[in-house]
Amino acid sequence: MLEVRDEKAFTVFELVIGLCILAIIFPIFIRICKISNLYTNEIVAKNSAHMEMENALEYIGDEINRANYIVEIKGLEASNLGFVLKTIKDKKRAYITYEFNKKTREIRRQADLDEIESPFHFNNLKGDNIVLRNVKSIEGSNFNEKLGLVTLVIEGEIDKKTIRKTRVIKVEKGLKDDEEF
Repeated sequence: MLEVRDEKAFTVFELVIGLCILAIIFPIFIRICKISNLYTNEIVAKNSAHMEMENALEYIGDEINRANYIVEIKGLEASNLGFVLKTIKDKKRAYITYEFNKKTREIRRQADLDEIESPFHFNNLKGDNIVLRNVKSIEGSNFNEKLGLVTLVIEGEIDKKTIRKTRVIKVEKGLKDDEEF
């Protein structure tokens, strides 16, 4: 007759079966974690690109709203957003424009602060700051002085996928006929 033992331990057979099941489940779990990490990184990169573009559009929009004057520029350069901002404060004036550099794929803010009496020239723009990187195109951005609308269209690229953001800003700050820029 067989004896029934009341011991609480695993047999060798149970241990081997348990290790086999673990050897099958563990690699599947690791693979799921790696795939999850890749998707998470992709989502974070896209969200970051969207936020950077939104912040750049907000920044440019705030500067447009703070400016005393906005002047449409045509035919100067295809890389320009289509306008120059003029702000006057404490007997100083600031000119601000935004340009897209195709080589570096950046939108740069260029500015000049000088005395009101000195004449303005595009070649004198001294301040140069990067507003946004990884820009693919600004095609469609312009200032329509007749309608008083600034249209900002920015296409960015992340992982070979294009992201497009558009902002339309209503302005009433053009120059009067008797004013000099």
